[in-house]
Amino acid sequence: MQAHPERVYLRLEQFLDLERQWTEANDEEELGHRIATTMSVMLDTDSVGISVASADGELRDLAGYGEPSSGRAAGLAALAIKSGRPELRRHSETTLGAFPFEAGDGRRGALEMTLPSQRVGAKEISFLRFLAALAGSYFANRRLVAQPETPVAAAVDTQRYVAIAAHELRSPLALAEARLALLTESEEAAGHADTARELGSVSRSLASMSRSLTGLLDTERITDGRLCAKLEPIELNGLFEGLAGKRFAHITERLSWPGQGEGATVSSDPVLLGELLGGLIGNALEHGSGPVTISFRRQAGTVSVNVSDRGPQLEQDQVDLLVSSPTRTAGTPAQGLGLRAIAAYADALGVSLSYRASNTGGNIVTLGPLQLCQSAR
Repeated sequence: MQAHPERVYLRLEQFLDLERQWTEANDEEELGHRIATTMSVMLDTDSVGISVASADGELRDLAGYGEPSSGRAAGLAALAIKSGRPELRRHSETTLGAFPFEAGDGRRGALEMTLPSQRVGAKEISFLRFLAALAGSYFANRRLVAQPETPVAAAVDTQRYVAIAAHELRSPLALAEARLALLTESEEAAGHADTARELGSVSRSLASMSRSLTGLLDTERITDGRLCAKLEPIELNGLFEGLAGKRFAHITERLSWPGQGEGATVSSDPVLLGELLGGLIGNALEHGSGPVTISFRRQAGTVSVNVSDRGPQLEQDQVDLLVSSPTRTAGTPAQGLGLRAIAAYADALGVSLSYRASNTGGNIVTLGPLQLCQSAR
């Protein structure tokens, strides 16, 4: 980690996004796999595993990425769990490590990995102890939260397969985005503007792929009731500015939204509302032309948001996907995934989407009503 940080460090927001996805796991095996995959990306190693021992001491390999559970690694994990402290063994150019954690209900586990010896120092050991404790807190928390009724076995297997596959794609995408961001900054500092622009374009494409994967999984989780809104006060102008800086910094000149004096604070879920508005604005920018305008309409303690563009008018099947609940379109062909995700986010937030063609050309999509916070009325 220390020898070549540009290859292993994720930006904090990327790590937090991957960590947030740990909570989406359906069971402990999937949780272990997600954690192992994230650790593999962060540590730049293809050998990470997680073992958990029951209260009576029976040890089992819960999840892994690569081949961490060789005889030596498995024995080291058992020793770390028994002693309650990290165990490290150096073998020539390779170091095996096992870092114990409390897994709840009297259980203990260990995070195991294989790393190049030159990259294992005191700081790295402290960081790995932190990661193990963080993983343990997720396992312990799952034991405290009541689990929903178990679906039929075939549905569970399919659900787990899709979730694990998507997480395996999202983790390396996050790492690729981080590396590209570092390369872009380096090229800009060196005065290579053309190269920096090309790298920026590739980075945006990767970010779009990652959002598509997230939208696909979120749509499924919203449809079956596993993803629900968590309401808190949101200042809409702040949300717009965050989206403009993070997703649309390269084309902010085409965006227009209300000034500070016209802002509104609403009660909603910041993540889901951000994905919903980001999807609407992104579609308008990608498929439309000219400026994209965001405006508010207040009425009786609520506010609605209009997103308008000057692009080609949507086809009727696109409008149907946009304004329909995902539960009513679950059996339709797998097309318009972006619009389907937008509709799903609106469904989770309990708001409606409506569409009308502009008299002067283009499209107007209205989202609402969003409840204004008491102080903003």
